Amino acid sequence: LSPEQIRALEALGRQVMSQLEMRLQTEELRHKTQELEEQQRLFDAFMDYSPAAAFLKDEAGRMLYVNRKFQDTFGRAQEDFIGRTDDELWPPDVAARLRDNDHEIFRTNCAMQMVETTTHPRNSDDVSTHNADESLETREWLSVKFPLQDGSGRRLLGGVALDITEQERQAKRLRETLRLQKAMLDHAPYAIIATDAQGNIALLNRAAERMKGYEEAQVLGKSAALLINDHQQIAERAQLLSQELGKTIEPGFEVFVARARLRSVDEQEWELVHRNGTRTPVLMAVAALRDEAENITGFLGIVQDISERKRVERLKNEFVSTVSHELRTPLTSIRGSLGLLVGGVAGELPERARGMITIAHNNAERLVRLINDILDIEKIESGKMTLDFQVYDIATIVHSALEAN
Repeated sequence: LSPEQIRALEALGRQVMSQLEMRLQTEELRHKTQELEEQQRLFDAFMDYSPAAAFLKDEAGRMLYVNRKFQDTFGRAQEDFIGRTDDELWPPDVAARLRDNDHEIFRTNCAMQMVETTTHPRNSDDVSTHNADESLETREWLSVKFPLQDGSGRRLLGGVALDITEQERQAKRLRETLRLQKAMLDHAPYAIIATDAQGNIALLNRAAERMKGYEEAQVLGKSAALLINDHQQIAERAQLLSQELGKTIEPGFEVFVARARLRSVDEQEWELVHRNGTRTPVLMAVAALRDEAENITGFLGIVQDISERKRVERLKNEFVSTVSHELRTPLTSIRGSLGLLVGGVAGELPERARGMITIAHNNAERLVRLINDILDIEKIESGKMTLDFQVYDIATIVHSALEAN
């Protein structure tokens, strides 16, 4: 070959190599483009099937991207959001709060989690329309916002938000229910104490706080046994329960709940000791709290101050004592004197006077029996009354009643 032909072949070879390299680069670029497109489709599918609303904004606050959940939530197409700012999409107060949160993300350059609220018309062709007369829908969101950059170094803001509107409504209803229950408990005339299954205090109402001198926060999580801190009472009760149930009951919390575990309400009198040392007689009823599987989850105690009842009982006992001692002495003399008159000690009485004395004597006897009946009531309450059943002639009783009246 001539030098010119060799140079021509060399030039042709270089051209062929350039074409081959270009074809390889084109093929590689095509593969990369396909991979990017596949990744974009995968990303779009992932974001569109995400249960969270996702969005992307630039530093000026303009929407660059919203996923399907975001669109479906507000009933608008993507083009209704792209390029718009919060001021164009939401009412002024909502937009201001969202904008302040975004500025804080850009300022700190850190991701943040927050609860945000959006308000938009329920029925409007344009999401940016905010007619005061329209029915507005408010949604609560648990948002995570974070800063990021694109390939050119432009600062962007990404966000993912879960719709927690229904959860917030339920939580609000629960809080209102709990406030109502707390108010009811605090205004109850009885002290109410709830514990967990281990006997640690979970609830103490206002009456219980007054009765013990502790605030609820001071005793939460502590053993309920401290509310009855008379160790002698607890030890005596443990001994009685051990005999009754046929097993050893150790002095402590089990003393209060051993019978309640057997599906019965344990009702006992105790003395509550206030933190200042004063004692209050109470009637305590304890029941077990169970779940659907009948497992014990805790215990509930209702405590009634019986100081007034004890005072009335004391007055009654004093009255009974007065009746038995102060009234019996003069009545015995009256009955004895009338008995002697009826028996003729003072001589023969006129028939009419004798009848009157007999009536007085019988009613004195009746009064003695009434006093004995009052004393018998005390015996009945203390379990010391012995009943002796006999047959009586009803005609004689009726005749006596007619005479007495």
